[in-house]
Order: sequence, then C-alpha cells, then structure tokens
Amino acid sequence: MPWHAADDPEHTLLIDGVGIIGKTSYDFRVSGDAEPTNYQGASINDDTSIVDGRVSGSLRGWRDAFEFSGDLESLTINGSARVYLDDERVDPNEYGEELDHVLTVVSNGSPASYEVSVDGRIAAIAGDDSSEAASIRDGRTAVGSIDAGYHRFRYSGSVTDLAFDEGTAFVYADQDRITPDDY
Repeated sequence: MPWHAADDPEHTLLIDGVGIIGKTSYDFRVSGDAEPTNYQGASINDDTSIVDGRVSGSLRGWRDAFEFSGDLESLTINGSARVYLDDERVDPNEYGEELDHVLTVVSNGSPASYEVSVDGRIAAIAGDDSSEAASIRDGRTAVGSIDAGYHRFRYSGSVTDLAFDEGTAFVYADQDRITPDDY
C-alpha cells in the first residue's frame, strides 16, 4: 500500500456516506502523517492517495476513515457524505481557506451546462443539489448541468471565468448577477 503508519495518531477523520446516494470525493491535508483505518467499519481502498499528509479518495454509500497526527489543515468534500473529526460532526468549509462568498446558479427553465472558475477555492454546499449535479475540478472550477432549481457553491477569492457549453442560466456572485460577458 502507498502509505506508511501515522506517527502516534492523535485524531480520527471519518467520511460517512452510509445512506447517501451518489459518489462523494474528498481531499484533505494534515500537518503530520495519515493512514487509513477500519474505524466504524470503514473500508480501506487501494485507490486512496496519501502523499506527504495529503489524502484524496472517494466513496459510494459507505465509510472511509483515517487516523492522523498533527492538525487538519484543509478539507474539501464534493458530495453529500457527512464528516466527523474525533466523533464530532464538522463542516468542511471550516477548514483551510475561508470560503466567504456564495455563488448561485439559477435555472431559467431550460437546460444549461456551465463552468465557473475562481482564483481561490470553490466547494459545493453539502446537501444542496449542486453536490449531486456538479463536480469540482482542482478545487477551483465548478462544472455542472442544471434543468430546474438552483445550485450553490461557497468560494474564496474572485470569480475568474464563467462559461456555458449549452443554454444559459442566471448566475450570482453573492448578490451580484454576473454573465459570461463579464469575463
């Protein structure tokens, strides 16, 4: 396996997808070492990447868990899984760079495919339709399709690009409406 034992693990991080439909991908960084564990019946997957305190993986309908030393420095979740740090539920947006802006894509009643990039970090809001209908690339770009309703994301920095591959929708950066022509 491509990881080594965490030196004196101090914490446990559990990504819990039990009862959740769809895939959840995750990425987190710790200041020490991390290793997978079977805590709470979690599975250990060979496709999980652990390099220099950065852990990346995904799950569907089950749990992944990790023991680690040091501090949890950043945490990004793309999907609806719940996250627990030392058995206490946490909001992934509370770790790493503060995501202090909200981006909202609102359907205008016709199908649309969009791509929005920021110069900071962007994440789907857990439990929102965006966590099911959109994906996050490199932590900086949200890509999705919308037919009805709305998708919401939290982000840091500024919006750097907005494009529609198909159709159009209304897009708001906080309360300000933006269009592809703005970029």
